[in-house]
Amino acid sequence: LLAWQVDAPGADPDASAPTLLAFHGNAELAAWSVPWARAVAARTGWRVVLPEYRGYAGVGGRPSHDGSRRDARAALAAVAGRATRVALFGHSLGSAVAAELAAAMAEAGEPPAALLLQSPFTSARAMTRLLVGAWGAAVWDRVGRVHFDTAARVAALDAPVHVAHGALDLVIPQRMGWAV
Repeated sequence: LLAWQVDAPGADPDASAPTLLAFHGNAELAAWSVPWARAVAARTGWRVVLPEYRGYAGVGGRPSHDGSRRDARAALAAVAGRATRVALFGHSLGSAVAAELAAAMAEAGEPPAALLLQSPFTSARAMTRLLVGAWGAAVWDRVGRVHFDTAARVAALDAPVHVAHGALDLVIPQRMGWAV
């Protein structure tokens, strides 16, 4: 696995710092978010870590629900020793990855400082229904292996949650962002 670390200008990259783990969406690469991460780090003073998923950007393996969960936990473990606080950011698919990691952190007794979601979907099942119709949801119950349920994870989380979702999103309807 790999990740990009972006520190605030002048910050010691080896020092402890508040850290934002930022998970990208499907059909994106972590490296594409480096300019955004530079702006976030400069404005906030937080370190931004952009983990890549297995199967993306030449990282070995295949993308999967279980793989994304393990990748997110590995990213958290990698920054844990040097992060004074950890917040999570996710865009699109990354919002589900971040929400699941937030739930795992909360279950371990250390919820994130904040969960920031951009264009989240409510659940993988709801996205399936949207993309392939009502019959897809029925089939999903029998064969679905991806259990992302962002709305349920957020509802159970005792941490600040912020959602941003544009009205012109062509993939995930804004109503899902409102529901989350």
